[in-house]
Amino acid sequence: MRMRKKPWAEGELAYTSFFVKDPLFYTEDPGTLFKNRQPIAVELGCGKGVFLSKYALLHPEINFIAIDIKKDILAVTSRNLKNAYAAFEVSIDNLVLIHRNVEHIDRLFTGPAFADAVFINFPNPWPKARHQKRQLTHPRQLLLYRDILKDDAVLHFKTDDEPLFLSTSRNLAECGYTAVFTTKDYHSDVAAEFRYPPSEHETQFQSEGKPIYCIEAKKQ
Repeated sequence: MRMRKKPWAEGELAYTSFFVKDPLFYTEDPGTLFKNRQPIAVELGCGKGVFLSKYALLHPEINFIAIDIKKDILAVTSRNLKNAYAAFEVSIDNLVLIHRNVEHIDRLFTGPAFADAVFINFPNPWPKARHQKRQLTHPRQLLLYRDILKDDAVLHFKTDDEPLFLSTSRNLAECGYTAVFTTKDYHSDVAAEFRYPPSEHETQFQSEGKPIYCIEAKKQ
């Protein structure tokens, strides 16, 4: 479902301290986005920030870069994050939001590999053949992610779409990743205390009884 235009989005982001207005300034060294030199995780297509608002709070020892193509969505993400951190009276200093098209991530980060983890939560499956190059787990994209992932860094992928799960599994193997965990029923195969916080879509699909597919793969 497409999000309605948010006339307040530009204003919201203008007053969001953790929204990066000129990300190309940090292309060589994304670590300078943060006050502290900590491990960096990247969420590609962060949506409304439901996953991030939980996971980043749980892990202040990790710095998070969240990227999305739509400013309207990032404005909602900004509000959700501000509310989540305010509830715990914690300042937001371990995450940033970036407005960019993930398809061109090679233009955004041009320096050495820096990411210790990449999260892709419930991306658009783009099922039509003519659109499949836009999938975030298309081979072209997976090869680009290799350039930002450190050796042995983990790519975390979830979907409710079985064809996308199957194609992603093949693509990862072809692009030099080794699967370290795979499941077709995440909520049955992973104990609650070891699960990553759910995204908005995961909560929705689970309530509808849909299986959640998951792959965790290391860059070889």
